[in-house]
Formats: sequence, C-alpha cells, structure tokens
Amino acid sequence: MTRVLWCLEGASAATLAQPARLEQGLRLHVEHTQLITVLMQIDGQQQAYLSAAECEGCAYSRCVPGCYVELLRRLLGACFATGTLRAVAGGLATRPYRRAVLAWPTAKAAPLASVPLAPWPEARLIVHWRGKHRQISSAALLAVGADGPDPALALRAAGWQTWALPGALGPKLANSASPPALPFQRAATHAPALLWPQPAAAFHSGHNPDAVSAGCDHTTTLF
Repeated sequence: MTRVLWCLEGASAATLAQPARLEQGLRLHVEHTQLITVLMQIDGQQQAYLSAAECEGCAYSRCVPGCYVELLRRLLGACFATGTLRAVAGGLATRPYRRAVLAWPTAKAAPLASVPLAPWPEARLIVHWRGKHRQISSAALLAVGADGPDPALALRAAGWQTWALPGALGPKLANSASPPALPFQRAATHAPALLWPQPAAAFHSGHNPDAVSAGCDHTTTLF
C-alpha cells in the first residue's frame, strides 16, 4: 500500500474527549500497519500530520472496507470534538534544518508530545510507530534550524536515547516530502500517541489562525 500524508486538524488536548479510546484505537492500528506522526513548527506556527497507508479508493473519497485511513478518520471523529484528516497532495516543503537527532525510547521514556518545539524557530518532530504481537516499538527524529538549543538535550530529558546524525544526513532525511520510516526502533513503554499543536506555541502575536490550516491545501504545504 502507498503511504499518503494527511493533515491532522482540530485535534488537541482541549478537544480530546475520549483519551482511553484513542489509546486503544492507536494500539490496534499499529498492530496492523505502521503509523508516522509529524509536528512542524515555523516561526511559532505549528501543524500536525499523519502518514498512513491508503486504499485504492482514498483518492476518490470511496474507501474500501478495512481502509486504514478511514478507520483512523473514524477513530478521530469518535475521540475528538473536531478531529479530522485532510490529504496533502504534494508532501512537506523543504525547510532550512541544520541539526537532526535520531532517538529511541528507554525504559523511562515519556511521550514526545511533552517536548516543546517553542525553543526553535524551525523544527520538525517525526515519531514512527509499529507493532507486532502486542509489542509496540518506536523511533523519533527531531530536526531543527541553526538557532536554539541542542535538540538532543530535549529528547534525553524526556527519557529518549539519542544519536546526532552527522553532516547533511539528518536534515536530508527530515526534509523528505513524505515522512520517512525511521530505523533502529526499540520497544516503547507507553502507548502510541499522536502529535498535535502545542498550546503555548501554536500561535504567536499577530498570527492569522487560518494560515496554518490553509497550508494543508497547498500542493506542497508551507509546513
């Protein structure tokens, strides 16, 4: 199956009505197919994405029974007051990343939704989930621009082991139009989780709230 990028809209801690159901649904989802979640920040604006395997009917809004994207869409609709998915035709735009760190969960790892992206004007956080025989594994990539603190410190503070990718390798991996599958996954001690815009950094003074959502309509989104 081809993986397609989807803009995640309306999902946030404030709109999450059924966290336990979301956790159970995501566990079941990754037992059958991989899930890649993305959170991007550009100058204080944030947007979340999912990469999921589409069916032959996704492009025509006529999904076949058992379509993973349609099942995700139903899960979001049941768990969030306003959660929905919108296809992004052209993938993610290239951004000026200069540093990138791969990370894997340790026994004390916390969900990476707790890692704020606010310290970096440019940031892209990717978390790759997969499951087998009820064992969930994950890996993450955090790419940032030249400004801001060491991204490895933020990930290690959340209980993740890190490896700073050398030279241009990390930024090139992070700038893939379609979020990449990440290597060297390790067992996760917490359930799969989505990434969504963080309240403290979602919007800055003078920002037009419609600009973030509008990015999902672009052939190659601003984010």
